Amino acid sequence: MINSRRAAKNKGILLLSYEYDLPSNSLERIEKGLRDPRLTTLWKIVNALGMDFMEFIEAVNKKLPEGFKLTDD
Repeated sequence: MINSRRAAKNKGILLLSYEYDLPSNSLERIEKGLRDPRLTTLWKIVNALGMDFMEFIEAVNKKLPEGFKLTDD
């Protein structure tokens, strides 16, 4: 999601991370799913991508498998 949105803006990881004060290695690991971002980092990424935070959450929600849960009931 983040990777495709960043690519659509024609921005490389280094440029986006520099412009929005994000560590490039963190951004790369977040894009690959190897790191969970803090809320403040996610907020910066979403703003860097020109998205509203709720728009981002809705887009992520659409990509989750049906019945996805973070915790067991």
